[in-house]
Amino acid sequence: MARTDSQKRYTKNNKEKVNTYKRKHYQDTKHEIDSKEYQHAQRLKTRYGLTPQDLDQMVEAQGNCCAICGVSFESRKMNIDHDHVTGGVRMLLCSRCNTGLAYIEDDTYLLDSLEYLRQHNKS
Repeated sequence: MARTDSQKRYTKNNKEKVNTYKRKHYQDTKHEIDSKEYQHAQRLKTRYGLTPQDLDQMVEAQGNCCAICGVSFESRKMNIDHDHVTGGVRMLLCSRCNTGLAYIEDDTYLLDSLEYLRQHNKS
């Protein structure tokens, strides 16, 4: 959230008051900020715009399985697949499918790879 000019002036003119408030707020919420759950929730919100509840709903909707290969997230690490251009979340993938998808999103790479396999697969 961008700060307004009046907020910036207030902060500049009341540094000690603002710093005292920040120190007290940090001490009051330190246990939350230091917790892994809090950090996970912040990362989800910042990177993907999701809450932990949103993620739980996605896992449940997908049956706790990868959207591409269907492997259970109990046996492979879960990744949140998202469009790197728009940032929009697509679905949940296992680590193998997520890594593979990163390569095949480039159409040229995919076509070149298929051509290579056609040329060199003699079986």
